[in-house]
Amino acid sequence: AATGKGAGEWLLVLGGWLGVMVVELLNSADEESFDLVTTEWNERVKRGKDMASAAIFLAMVINAGIWAYVFLIQ
Repeated sequence: AATGKGAGEWLLVLGGWLGVMVVELLNSADEESFDLVTTEWNERVKRGKDMASAAIFLAMVINAGIWAYVFLIQ
């Protein structure tokens, strides 16, 4: 490969990116479900949406760590 990385390393970074996409899809599904339950402001709905957003952030941090490991550290 032009980058000098093998198939396993490319699968690892692709898996990290796909992991972020999976969490984003689940977050979008949660948002739609919450909005279906109520359109009024609700503290518990807000916390649920905030938790789903935090899950996306953590998935992105993990993904960045994978890319840093493969392309910067290794």
